[in-house]
Amino acid sequence: MSFLPLVVIVAAIGLLLFVSLTHRGRGDRTKLLWVAVLALTFAVLARELSGPLGHVPVLDLFKRIALVASETSAILLVLTFRRESITRRTGRIIWAVAAAVSVLQAVLLPTVPLLPDGTVPPYSDVVGIPGPVAYFAVNQFALLTFVAVGATGCIRALRNARQPRAAKISLILLLTAGACIVVYAITGLALLVGLPMDHDAVIQRVMLLGTFISLCASLTVGGIHKIVSNGQRRDAVNTATDIIEPLWNVVTTLRPGVVVDFPTSTQYERLTRLTIETNDALALLRNDAADTLTQLRATHPSEPDVTAGLLAHLAGSDALPPLDKRLDWNRLLRVARRLGNDSLSASIFDLYRVRDAFARARRPATVQTA
Repeated sequence: MSFLPLVVIVAAIGLLLFVSLTHRGRGDRTKLLWVAVLALTFAVLARELSGPLGHVPVLDLFKRIALVASETSAILLVLTFRRESITRRTGRIIWAVAAAVSVLQAVLLPTVPLLPDGTVPPYSDVVGIPGPVAYFAVNQFALLTFVAVGATGCIRALRNARQPRAAKISLILLLTAGACIVVYAITGLALLVGLPMDHDAVIQRVMLLGTFISLCASLTVGGIHKIVSNGQRRDAVNTATDIIEPLWNVVTTLRPGVVVDFPTSTQYERLTRLTIETNDALALLRNDAADTLTQLRATHPSEPDVTAGLLAHLAGSDALPPLDKRLDWNRLLRVARRLGNDSLSASIFDLYRVRDAFARARRPATVQTA
């Protein structure tokens, strides 16, 4: 095995392991791309091992089946980016076609005349012999067919304006992998029909490595995007909780009956519960203090100011701590976008306005005290 492919394979697999351990995705897309990458890894390793070991028949067949499995997984992956994902039945049909191609190659392998040392001959040595030509050509045509289907799906998915940027980059990398496979397959077909081609072995090796690198990069981009997105969502939940929780502490002290003894498994679920209970408690406080609210509306310009005045009246002007100075409106908009829930975000905006109104009402008193 040459040094460069070994370095590429080790580096790519190391990066994939890092992404896998940190992302730990279990969705269909992650599984399919992992199958595609692992199958292609075996194909690259089989091709590289054929240098020191020779093109032994079993190793050659294994390489070709691995290539078909890799392309099949890539096709199914691309089809998941459609607006309407494929059915399980369609997926089984695609895998059945791939299996049929693999079985056909296994049946045709005995027709290949081996060299005296027991290895598989190069393409140029079997020109005009039906059995071995079919053995080699079936693989090349299958790869071209799978790439055509996958490329069509990629292009259609890329036209969807709602695709995230990371998904588009992953699709472009899959198209790049498909282009490498096309060059790999066309090189083989040209040799099978007797067209002379310089450095054919080098071209196929480079194209196979290019396919491997593109698939690895596609998985890495998706995994890193997921890691970053999870981190941003976690930060958004924590920021929203920092806004809601002090308000929740005050209003549930005044109206403890709204608190539901319900276990929450995630921070997002806890934020949702705090938001609901805070709104319920505020609604009860407003209903119970109709006369006070009427007086407050005469002197306060907006509803958040009225609610803040009511809380100051009921719990004291120091009941709530000041807001984080870094929490400006732009950051709040980012928080709302990353939460991915319009109704929850709207409630957080409303409660932020109450916190902000409470903080603004305290400022003159703070200045006088100083």
